[in-house]
Amino acid sequence: MNQDEKGLLRMKIWTFLDDSNLIRGSWSTKGRIPNFQGASEAALNLRRTEEWKKSRTIFCSPDSAQKEVREYALLDGKTLIMASPQLKRGYLILEPDSIRGQEKLASTIKGAFTFGETILEFPTVDLVVEGSVAVDKNGN
Repeated sequence: MNQDEKGLLRMKIWTFLDDSNLIRGSWSTKGRIPNFQGASEAALNLRRTEEWKKSRTIFCSPDSAQKEVREYALLDGKTLIMASPQLKRGYLILEPDSIRGQEKLASTIKGAFTFGETILEFPTVDLVVEGSVAVDKNGN
């Protein structure tokens, strides 16, 4: 699939999500990773996997759809690595022991800047969670 085809597919998906009221929040998804209805359930499903249970350090994108993933990582005692939006301020590391009781806030972008520390060296991670405009049931 070339870039033009990908762009058309993204626009089709964004329009479908917006028109079908399948987004969380009141803003359009166009041009961003969608914060979709079902994101909470997807985060819970991920939390139940063996890969999640075995991981100690998780990288997760700052997208709204992954907010619960970041919160669960901290609640489950995992070190969280998060990119700053558009990588303008690099990467942040959040250590769960220093955040106890503040996981919900720390999992937001604002909270990550409050509780996290900017890192220069990217540590080894066990699990990477990234957003996408659309994924089919086969992971494509």
